[in-house]
Amino acid sequence: MTSTFPTGTEVDLGMEVQGIRVRARGRVCVSYPFLGMGIAFTEIAPEQEASLEQLLSALAEHRGPPVADPGLKEESGVREAVAAAALNVLLDEIVRFFAVNRLLSREEFIRIARLARRS
Repeated sequence: MTSTFPTGTEVDLGMEVQGIRVRARGRVCVSYPFLGMGIAFTEIAPEQEASLEQLLSALAEHRGPPVADPGLKEESGVREAVAAAALNVLLDEIVRFFAVNRLLSREEFIRIARLARRS
């Protein structure tokens, strides 16, 4: 994003991916101008939560064309960790993480996703 909001800003969030729309309220936890923001959900209706799970599943299943890239193995690890996670548990754990941290590394995300595995 070229325009980001300062940390602590309350936002109305709208996302659409592959025709799946999600609306929620949130708070900016981290902000990197010209790059993006980390937003913690503060309010999300139950039906929107179901749409969010669909959206995350669609993103986790998305596969780009095969490319000889050393980062693909790492990307596959993220995809597998998310696909195996209970999405509501994963989201709760990410919110908890950002309550005390400003930056989430790929490795930490994978660790959290693996802890949120479906039973």
